[in-house]
Amino acid sequence: MASTGKRGVHEEFGAADEVPWYDVPYHVTVAATSLLPQVPRLQLATPRLPRVRPFSAFLLCLFTYVLVTGGVMYDVIVGPPSMGQRVDARTGLMRPQTVLVGQLNAQYLIEGLFASFLYAVEVLALILLHYAHNSTRLDDPERQLAYGASLAAVLLSLTLQRALISVKVPNYLR
Repeated sequence: MASTGKRGVHEEFGAADEVPWYDVPYHVTVAATSLLPQVPRLQLATPRLPRVRPFSAFLLCLFTYVLVTGGVMYDVIVGPPSMGQRVDARTGLMRPQTVLVGQLNAQYLIEGLFASFLYAVEVLALILLHYAHNSTRLDDPERQLAYGASLAAVLLSLTLQRALISVKVPNYLR
């Protein structure tokens, strides 16, 4: 037997027949594995998955982000209604209510989706700002337009988020 530099568990004894009699786990393992059926050697080709484009992966991540920030897990577990109703103090009629007022740890379905939509608009505006800053293909007027559009989208998103939280929790940030 030629030495390859790597020694097996029982190579210090020589051949496998020279395993000492007191090595009971080895003999039990050999006896147990000899009773098992032999697995045929198959050469199966592994399936080739198509390569995902980076923009598709980004859109999947953004969609997942929107769902998670929108409280979809909360909506699945708790099962809140999409909208509520309240009694109008002036007319006495039932009016639709899309924001659950006074409860910071609960939400309607529409409220969560609107908040997550605002987060997504803000993320896309920041990506547009990054693109406008690093792009060599944009002319100066196009770059200024991209800067203005991203700034307007970020400010609009932040303003609407603040309005939503001020409706949800009265006298907050005042």
